[in-house]
Amino acid sequence: WKDESLSTHAEPGGCSAPRLTHESRCSSVDVYVEIYCKELKMPGLRRAYAALAREAGVHSHSPIQYLAACLAEEMESRKASRLQAYTQQARFPA
Repeated sequence: WKDESLSTHAEPGGCSAPRLTHESRCSSVDVYVEIYCKELKMPGLRRAYAALAREAGVHSHSPIQYLAACLAEEMESRKASRLQAYTQQARFPA
């Protein structure tokens, strides 16, 4: 975390995105997590990160454990989306 409350940094592709700091409000962090998840096309993580963060705090999980839980949630979300798409493509009778 930097000392400034909010700064920007250049990202690949010429975009600049805010770099949040410890002093930033939690709601601001949530907004950026939502934006990053949307840009990275990670809907499962977008839906689950807040609940997983609360659970990690309650159970004193390490940052790596939290990250692993977030990635596992995204993988499960993608698996469910693929299954739903395959089922729709198959056009099974009702």
